[in-house]
Amino acid sequence: MWSICNASVAIVLLGSSDQHIQNDRFSAARLLQRGHPTASLWVSGTPTEVAAAQRQADVCPEMRSHNTAENAVHLAALLPQHTEAVWAVTSEFHMPRAQRILGRTWADKPWTPLYVSVAHVPGTAAGRAAAAAAKLEPLHLRHWEEDVEQASGSAP
Repeated sequence: MWSICNASVAIVLLGSSDQHIQNDRFSAARLLQRGHPTASLWVSGTPTEVAAAQRQADVCPEMRSHNTAENAVHLAALLPQHTEAVWAVTSEFHMPRAQRILGRTWADKPWTPLYVSVAHVPGTAAGRAAAAAAKLEPLHLRHWEEDVEQASGSAP
């Protein structure tokens, strides 16, 4: 399986504990992969989130993460050295947090991150994520710096 994880372009699906949101993100990531069949598809999250994706497709697993900061740190350690581009797929409401955390954590990496909102991938049911944005965005943005410090081991 790891041979499928050795591509120079990685589509990275950031996990969600909400199954509807996770399904939307997975659908968007699969649509992107169909358009770019040589790209690897990474799923980062809890074992439950990754297992759900593995039942539907061959994916590269990262199963230790419980938040966006841990996604960033653990993926940085797993992605191949020759990775040139990483396409981070997440929901519209989660995009500001993802950009801040991944941008800070991956600042010294050789790849170029591209942030892909589920809402901008035709064929996905992103309405639930957009509707949830007003309720979830403040919570997702509140502690991002602390999450990055804890995930990278620099917290006290």
